[in-house]
Amino acid sequence: MKLFLALLFTLLAAGGAVGQHATAVSDLDRYRFWAAREAALKRQDSRAIEKLAEISRRVGTSTVWSSEQNAELHKLLDQLEARLGVTPAPSVPPKLKPEDYPFAVPRREMLNVRFTKADGVEANLQSLDVHAPATGDRHPIIVWLHGGGMKGGDKAQAGITVLKPDFFLARGYAFASVNYRLAPEQKHPAQAEDTAAALAWLHDHAEEFGGDPERLFLIGISAGAQLAAVVSTNERFLAKHQKSLGIVKGAVILDIGSFDIPTLIDQAGEKAPEMYRYTFRDGGTKEDWIDYSPFYHVRRGKGIPPMLLYYVAGRDHHAAENQRFTERMKAEGNEATVLAAEDKTHLRIELEIGLSGDVPTAEILKFLASPNHRLNSTSQPQSSP
Repeated sequence: MKLFLALLFTLLAAGGAVGQHATAVSDLDRYRFWAAREAALKRQDSRAIEKLAEISRRVGTSTVWSSEQNAELHKLLDQLEARLGVTPAPSVPPKLKPEDYPFAVPRREMLNVRFTKADGVEANLQSLDVHAPATGDRHPIIVWLHGGGMKGGDKAQAGITVLKPDFFLARGYAFASVNYRLAPEQKHPAQAEDTAAALAWLHDHAEEFGGDPERLFLIGISAGAQLAAVVSTNERFLAKHQKSLGIVKGAVILDIGSFDIPTLIDQAGEKAPEMYRYTFRDGGTKEDWIDYSPFYHVRRGKGIPPMLLYYVAGRDHHAAENQRFTERMKAEGNEATVLAAEDKTHLRIELEIGLSGDVPTAEILKFLASPNHRLNSTSQPQSSP
């Protein structure tokens, strides 16, 4: 491991300098990185994921490498393959296309952008990162909201950065990852307010990074799913920025805790998730819980975006709650589809978005490419997983 870290330091310290013999990252290296990344994510090897994320972040903004940097990259890949037990790569990668093995996708970036300011709040908690294709404009924008029970998580955590920017950029999307104030220090409605402020910023500034303000899509996992669903249904948060629900063209809700917090607390009592206590002042009132519950804000004609709901299969309560919310959406004339993620855990449903053969990934791409979400654009995302 000391050798691995030393090699990683050498690669990162080399910076973007280009030697006499500059080259692009080879197709074979892309394939090797892809194979190591697939193995690390499927095995939930956090150390390997972190190292892969560091490589991905560094390589993503460099279009050429010196021969010395390429040599160091090869050594790092050797170390990763040995750690993960990956089968040695063939000399010629199979059916290589950029979208099959996305790694080091050329990009432009806007990192640690402060989208709003609240007194006494650390800048990082109200910031976002944007990764966008290096060329072109009117790219639809994925807005990713991390999980963490409202009290943890970060926009740049390895489980997000190791794969998702590359995956979506290779298919013509821009990718924005958003932070928000965290409980219990910051209580509701801080988290939803920050989510809405970030959306408003992205809508106003999309053209600065080649994004399409008319095609903003939300994807949230766990606590992030709660925020995505709330801001897509409770219009008061976007209204503070003179925006309507209509700026969100679709929302993917991954394994949300609850669409109906009052009913959950009433039925589960002390067994209700702790998040729904410490997120509110003094545990919250029924009015607070309703304000944060998407179920109570679904109405006809509000411009609520289409939603794709995923929950981990095998949990009866989640299945029933997702189905109940879907039925309410449809009864009020809104679009919603609910699916069960088979053979997944709460962590895996997030980590594996973007992996080859991943069923939720394929369904998300189909959802994003739906004709109902498209407008005339110079950028047409690819729908293949």
